Amino acid sequence: MIALQSALSLAEEYGLPVFPCRPDKKPYVEHGFKDSTTNLDAIDSWWTEYPDALIGVPTGRASHIDVVDIDPDGLGWYTENADKLAAARVHRTRRSGFHLLYRDPAVEIRNSASQIAKGVDIRGEGGYIVWWPAHGCEAVGDLADITEPPAWLLDKLTQKEVPPEGREQVNGPLCEGGRNDYLSREAYRLRKQRMAPDQIFPILSALNSARCTPPLEESEVRKIAEGKRRVLPASVTETDFYAHLPTHSYIYVPTRELWPGSSVNASVVLQNGKPSEWLDKNRPVHQMTWCPGQPIVIENRLVADGGWIDREGVSTFNLYRAPLELDGEPAKAAPWLDHVRKLYPAETDHLIRWLAQRVQRPAEKINHAVVLGGSQGIGKDTILEPV
Repeated sequence: MIALQSALSLAEEYGLPVFPCRPDKKPYVEHGFKDSTTNLDAIDSWWTEYPDALIGVPTGRASHIDVVDIDPDGLGWYTENADKLAAARVHRTRRSGFHLLYRDPAVEIRNSASQIAKGVDIRGEGGYIVWWPAHGCEAVGDLADITEPPAWLLDKLTQKEVPPEGREQVNGPLCEGGRNDYLSREAYRLRKQRMAPDQIFPILSALNSARCTPPLEESEVRKIAEGKRRVLPASVTETDFYAHLPTHSYIYVPTRELWPGSSVNASVVLQNGKPSEWLDKNRPVHQMTWCPGQPIVIENRLVADGGWIDREGVSTFNLYRAPLELDGEPAKAAPWLDHVRKLYPAETDHLIRWLAQRVQRPAEKINHAVVLGGSQGIGKDTILEPV
């Protein structure tokens, strides 16, 4: 039942097509990921027939998501590059690996196995992943915040496959004298990628078991992870910006402010070329608008005179900020409900439904407004404060 609700939510709320998979991750359906759909009736039928099915999500153009799939053998590469991977959404996997989610760029990303490094696979066009957060695994970050891969990673993802002898290999074992220093460096890199110490610890534990001879005590590994709490995460990367072509300035995503190119170049470091030039080529937008319910970048559409213009190859930056999704505590809502009933007894149900609609479905405009009338100081603002 939980898997069904998760599958329906992915399809309805995020527009992600899904399909059912067996425990070994192979599809139940005849054509595999090609049968994936957002049709709620089909999804309900599948999970009624296969109630314990894993949720499969296609990668590439079908979902506009590409995934860097890191197995335990790839943890060394992961920690080595953690400070610059800039993945806004990360899933833990059943095998104690990681899925790093990125928005599908304009160039096609192909599937590959250990091309970038041993234990690091790519799931792009023609691939799929299991959506492990629906099956009890941890997820960090918000789907709405995912960005395209950073420039250096995108270069690697679009390179032709190299022979095995040319691939990056995981280093050998570490003996006494080098273990603490190694794990401390990896913890530092992970912290710079904005991971919390309790997220760093399981990665260090896996590295400790795989590379340290003999492994450090668990308490020592935890101490290393906790010691990085005082390290400040990386503040600004190229994935924090989009190039606004009409003004030749750059949208800083966290605040939606426009930066000049000189400020971007002074704040972001790329191995090759100026960050502003890379943004012009790889993350351009042609317009800005405010549109609730749409993604942060609205592709193949412009807006003019209150209506949409469909145009292939263009994109519009959405200034709208979706409300934070917070888990409520129904038991604590009783005083608020009593307050609403006391002030507006005849309109209580209507008022509560109206407020709920504005929070849950901000993109759907309704045909009337609500004005809270009454004397000053009776608690009208108290009704609005929680919502």
